[in-house]
Amino acid sequence: MENESTINVLRKFNSNKHFGNPFIADVSIKDSVLAYIEWLTSDKYATIEPERRQWIKEQLYLGKLKYKPISYHREFGEPTHATALDFLINKHN
Repeated sequence: MENESTINVLRKFNSNKHFGNPFIADVSIKDSVLAYIEWLTSDKYATIEPERRQWIKEQLYLGKLKYKPISYHREFGEPTHATALDFLINKHN
């Protein structure tokens, strides 16, 4: 997170404590967003960056992220993993 009031969804290199999407290479934005959601809500991709996946799931479970604005570097004109993260934080159980 950037600060206590904003959630930064960009990747941080050499860290397992960030909300970045591991599914960005050679796939569409839609496919990477769907994979991100599955990564966090099912066991389909559980072997991909398992420590970071667990850290994100813990952050979601704690509920401290609810209703905080999400910082993302640019808009793509379609849902991104930032949109998916917002859904998982605020609407998904």
